[in-house]
Amino acid sequence: GTPKMTRMRHYSRELNALNTLSDNMFKRAAFVGSLKRQLNEAYSKKLKAGDEVNIDDYNLINVIKKGDFNKVFGGKEGSKLLDKAVEDALYFTYQKSPSSPAARAIIQGIHSAPFLTTSLVPFPRFIANAMRFTYEYSPLYLLQGAKRSLFRDENNYEEVSKALVGTGMIAGAYAFRSSEYAGENWWEGKTADGKTYDLRPFFPAAPYLFVADLIKRSVEGDPVFGDRNFITDAIQALTGTQFRAGFG
Repeated sequence: GTPKMTRMRHYSRELNALNTLSDNMFKRAAFVGSLKRQLNEAYSKKLKAGDEVNIDDYNLINVIKKGDFNKVFGGKEGSKLLDKAVEDALYFTYQKSPSSPAARAIIQGIHSAPFLTTSLVPFPRFIANAMRFTYEYSPLYLLQGAKRSLFRDENNYEEVSKALVGTGMIAGAYAFRSSEYAGENWWEGKTADGKTYDLRPFFPAAPYLFVADLIKRSVEGDPVFGDRNFITDAIQALTGTQFRAGFG
């Protein structure tokens, strides 16, 4: 190819290498964090059951130092811990395969015709995970999260905590939309000198700002669904996609 195209390919490879590096860093952190958390939970269950256990056997760093990683995670129970850690790492980086058959079918359909669909939906797996995140970290997930946390023998309040955190985020977003730092549109923030900036790229803040703006309009008696851009705004907010961004 021409020297110009060669340079462009070189730059794109360098940018992709940085993207891959950061992606692997976050995955590694989530993977290790999940293993540590699961070992702590296993240790707590053993203690509650009255078993005699050595805390060092449930310390991931000590397990690795002693060379017992394969011993601890090589069996059936250990493999379950590893699988859960991999799943958590993919969930944390918005790359987990959807559990819904319909969502999986949509993603497979998009990948089967990439030249026709990826220009419109370039990251279908991210969008599916972003929508799942938005649902789980919201008041809508309170009942389902409580059921998963409190009515299963897991001794884990993580699921209901997600809904409580999301509820707090909506309250915080409502306070922001009601402050002097909010712009005219739901996605706008305002600096002290009056300059506006676009908050849509800052996912997952966007969904909460969007919902908070709807609540604020309803409370103040303003039209909630009258804007002709409502559908576009909702898609951008709830899926993490955006069409324009920056200062204005």
